[in-house]
Amino acid sequence: MPTKTILLCDDVFAKKEEAKERSRVLQKLTNDLSQRLKNKVRTIAVLDIPKEVITTADKKSDIEILKGLPVEVILKQAKEPNVEMLVMGTRARSGVKRTFLGSVAEEIVRNADVPVLVLGSHAVEADYSLNKKTLKILVISDLSDTSGGAERFAARFAKKLNAEIILFHSVGDQIKHMKDMLYSQRVKSAGVEALFDEMKEFAETSMSRKIKAYKAQGLKATGHIAYEEVEVSKFLKKNDWQNADFIVMGTHSRGRFLKAFLGSTTRRVMLSARVPVIIVRTK
Repeated sequence: MPTKTILLCDDVFAKKEEAKERSRVLQKLTNDLSQRLKNKVRTIAVLDIPKEVITTADKKSDIEILKGLPVEVILKQAKEPNVEMLVMGTRARSGVKRTFLGSVAEEIVRNADVPVLVLGSHAVEADYSLNKKTLKILVISDLSDTSGGAERFAARFAKKLNAEIILFHSVGDQIKHMKDMLYSQRVKSAGVEALFDEMKEFAETSMSRKIKAYKAQGLKATGHIAYEEVEVSKFLKKNDWQNADFIVMGTHSRGRFLKAFLGSTTRRVMLSARVPVIIVRTK
């Protein structure tokens, strides 16, 4: 069986110190990950300017320089049969920067057929590295079919890394959004508390079933349900991201701004996480 490849998309010709630091951490992470997964690394730099602009001194023998529209070129390269994962960095630091991770990265996250690992600014600032022997993968799930692809990927990923899975669901976040919606529409319902109880019961039953399924595959897995009525990223940030080394989330490309999964949860997690976030698109 051919060796799988990690496709690293890196802005290796950037001149700003911030970009150079992002590139350094990104390359370190990718190389460490490839060793653990026993995968090859293929690094590409996509330019929408003539290749001749890059001087001989700038060129590196282990980096492929491709010309064209970045989104189109990267998505095309990601379709190569041996590509298992796409890795890239982001620049945005907070929700104030509405581009979230830049137009290129957002288009790729929404449309790539393979999982996309995104290294955000906070992870770069923390000089993220895989220096632990035992790794933890935090899977953020809404416990529906939308998260199924992410949950299955996490199982494969954990087996390869010999990592522990923490399956996380926030029923409190869902209740908060529902309360906000009812309040904004001035809707009063005598049965709403009963509905919230049903949501909690469903979450507990589903979580138990999914953890049993993980353990049946020989995986070390624990579940965590958050009942506090706060947004997911705020809860996780307060709890130090459950001490995870990776975060895995699911989404699909139905909405232009990744509104499918849990509203804006995907964007908020990617902007604030101090660890890499892997997005798995449900087709």
